[in-house]
Amino acid sequence: MGRMAASPFAFLRGSACVMAADLSTSPISGVSVVMDGDAGNGDDDPLFLQVKESVQAAHAPYLPPLLEEFRHNGKRVVMGQRAMQASSDPMLGYTEMDGRHYMVRQMKNLKASIPVDFLSGAAFNFYAWACGAILARAHSRTGDPARIAGYCGNSAVLDEALAEWSESYGDQTEQDHAQLLASIKRGETKAKVESDEGS
Repeated sequence: MGRMAASPFAFLRGSACVMAADLSTSPISGVSVVMDGDAGNGDDDPLFLQVKESVQAAHAPYLPPLLEEFRHNGKRVVMGQRAMQASSDPMLGYTEMDGRHYMVRQMKNLKASIPVDFLSGAAFNFYAWACGAILARAHSRTGDPARIAGYCGNSAVLDEALAEWSESYGDQTEQDHAQLLASIKRGETKAKVESDEGS
């Protein structure tokens, strides 16, 4: 633990072994490696870290340039996670190799999902509410709660505005999809159609 106190990555002893090339399901993952060290309860209790390349945000070209302190994409991602997560990974960090930006995090398989296709009625409504509540809680951590509450107010004005925007967004998505299908049908856009698994 003395080495850990000096540096979170001191346990690697400079001899971490690369165990996998890309374990991430994220489509933007250019490089992802896993290393193990001995920071657990002993030599037989390894700790796995994922070093994942962090690329420029997709919307970045349409925004003003970032301040210098946020131009490291690994740091940008890490700062965002720390701001939104109630309890962040103690191993969360960032680094740079050969001019490429990376984030570092503890490798834990805690991802799970709910088969949304099987949800309907009250169950679906509760699932949507829970997702919204979790997302709202995460984003509310990045601002001043009192100011956010004051902005929302006690009336239904904001609720109705958000509902109207959401319905408009859904309508626009359907229109965009219809245009895409029409473009594919006319032969203007090439598409590869994959059948559902098992069909």
